[in-house]
Amino acid sequence: MKILQLNLCRTHGGSSRYHRDLSAGLARRGHSVVVLDSLDWQGRRAEPMEGLAHVRTPRLLATLPLWFAMRRFQPDIIHAHQGRAARLAARAAQARTGTATVATLHGPYKHKSFAAMDGIIRVADHQSSNMDAYEGDARTISNWLIPGDRPALDREQARRAHGLPPDAFVFGYVGRMSEAKGVSDLIKAFSILPASDAHLVMVGGGEGRFMKEVPVDLRDRVHFYGHRPDAQSIMPSFDCIVLPSHTESFGLVLLEALAAGCDVVATATDGARAVLEGEQVELVLPGDINALAAALALAMTQSASVDAARVLARFEREAQLDRIESLYRDLIEQSTPKQTGAPI
Repeated sequence: MKILQLNLCRTHGGSSRYHRDLSAGLARRGHSVVVLDSLDWQGRRAEPMEGLAHVRTPRLLATLPLWFAMRRFQPDIIHAHQGRAARLAARAAQARTGTATVATLHGPYKHKSFAAMDGIIRVADHQSSNMDAYEGDARTISNWLIPGDRPALDREQARRAHGLPPDAFVFGYVGRMSEAKGVSDLIKAFSILPASDAHLVMVGGGEGRFMKEVPVDLRDRVHFYGHRPDAQSIMPSFDCIVLPSHTESFGLVLLEALAAGCDVVATATDGARAVLEGEQVELVLPGDINALAAALALAMTQSASVDAARVLARFEREAQLDRIESLYRDLIEQSTPKQTGAPI
């Protein structure tokens, strides 16, 4: 298959990591893949991969590069990520009869953005709740654990590498720094913990405003690392990952943390429920700072009952890629046959 991946997100977040790993996985399976996104891949993949081309595309000026790629590459299917990319993909496919389209929902379904897609990939079942008006082929195909770019470190190595005390209890947060992610809630909850030597490590871009929220007496125990492409190598230094989000479509960071051996504290978002389904773990009401603080305190003395191996087995990458390939084939089969173009 000839597959065009289109993602116009602003930062290296979960959706960009997903589409990058998806693209590499499809290329390894022998497909021809062209990726258009606005992100710098330099240093994020060790070497060029046969069958995979990356075209860095200005987010707000993507129409011309997309038109050029459509003309030169002539894809069998366009896979869009996020609403803006889906709208552009639909227009591009309409201009070239026979090209199938599919979009992955990395957030809620928005009819005006995704209605024209031939297919929709939900990353969790809860995203179907507002899709009654959608008439295409919609399937739930989960995200998966994405391998890190660097060799795994054990707890001692990770703490030494990142300057953390060897014996202190360390909470970790990895993700965008925003109110929707519950960053302020986490800082406040950590600040009202009973006296302890616990540390909190915050990994993610946009930390400037939140640094000011840390009480003066805690600033030697709350560490802001900024955006780190090697975030997975930091996770083994955590005793417990905290996901305090107000809303979350899929808790990818939970998979990464479980693989790194971390305990879990999370709010009761749809994404956390999807990942931890069937596990005996108490989820915290989003926005409840006192309940979050209580959960942090409990985590310091008692581990959550999460079977990491069982959770990770549910989100195995090759099985999800099989299902995506199957959806691609079904959508392409429904499309008008087309001529094969020259590779880009």
